[in-house]
Amino acid sequence: DATLRLRAVLEDCRVTAYGTTVDYKCIESIIENMLATVKNKEKEEFAESLTKYLKEAVHMNEQSFAVQTAEFAEKIYEMQGYITLNEQKEHNICRYIGELKSITKRSELEEWFWKQYNDANHQMEKVQKHSASDAMDKIVNYIRNDYSNPDMNLDMLAQQLGISSSYCGK
Repeated sequence: DATLRLRAVLEDCRVTAYGTTVDYKCIESIIENMLATVKNKEKEEFAESLTKYLKEAVHMNEQSFAVQTAEFAEKIYEMQGYITLNEQKEHNICRYIGELKSITKRSELEEWFWKQYNDANHQMEKVQKHSASDAMDKIVNYIRNDYSNPDMNLDMLAQQLGISSSYCGK
């Protein structure tokens, strides 16, 4: 049974005794911190937040854990620049819950979280490189088309392209 397997994984994460009430505000705060560490590519901080999350997760029931974690994964998916409709979001969350319920070991659970982290960072790097490449193409084209303008300078170029002078100068 998937619920019993997930419970065993959470038991493996347990470091405190049962009977503690679930502090959902704390869990939400940890999740928000985890999302920030993904966005900022802070690997060590992500590892620390993941450890905290798994410590708190032991107090959650399996369904709450699966839903909270699946919603975390969906937020990471959206952070990568993907736009999803409500039906797609629900489908993704159900898929994540299915993945989580198939996990049988703590190491697999940690690997699942790290896969979310690494996939997000890889996709965000691709988007960032593409954006930088587009900006460079626009700069080169603008210079080519307006090369004879004696008033052309970095500030003017940046203003025409809608970017900062410091970014344009890089």
